[in-house]
Amino acid sequence: RKAREQIESGEIIPYDLAQMEPGDLIFFGRKASEASRKPSVTHVAIYIGGGRIIHSSQLVRINSLLPGESDYYQKEIVGVRRMLGKAGEDPGIVPILQDPWYFGQ
Repeated sequence: RKAREQIESGEIIPYDLAQMEPGDLIFFGRKASEASRKPSVTHVAIYIGGGRIIHSSQLVRINSLLPGESDYYQKEIVGVRRMLGKAGEDPGIVPILQDPWYFGQ
C-alpha cells in the first residue's frame, strides 16, 4: 500500500518520542490545509527507538529524528500510527494469511 493509504489505518499516536514504540510508522509530507482536510503524505518510515527511523528511498537508511544530529531527517512529520496488534481489529489492516493479494482467496 502507498503511504497515503497507510496513514488512514492503525492507532493514532502523538508525535512524542516518549510515547512512540519501535514499529510505529511515521509519515512525512505536508500538513492538512483547510481545503484538503487531510495531510499530503509522501514518505513513511519505521520508528526503531532511540529517536531513530529506518526508511527507504532507493537505498535503505537509518536517520535521526533529533535536530542537531548529523543524520537528522528534516522532512515534516504529518502523523504517527501504530499498526502492531491491530490486524483484524482495524478494517485497513488484514492479516497476511487472509490477504487475497498474497493468497488469492
